Amino acid sequence: MIIARGGFLGIGRDYAAVPWQHFRATAALNALVLNVPKDALENAPQVYPNLGSTAFEQARPQIDQYWQQHVRT
Repeated sequence: MIIARGGFLGIGRDYAAVPWQHFRATAALNALVLNVPKDALENAPQVYPNLGSTAFEQARPQIDQYWQQHVRT
């Protein structure tokens, strides 16, 4: 899942890709909660959602490696 982080009113915002297994649904199933340490999200590799799926697939090994090393599910 690609999530926005940081910024104010859309300025200075960047994006990170987070694997699904780090989210959990609330009891009412109406929201997802990200269950990772704050610093893990802050230091996660930045992705650029407007570049399309090819760019994401090229970045995916780095993204997967980061999450495997920094957060255990």
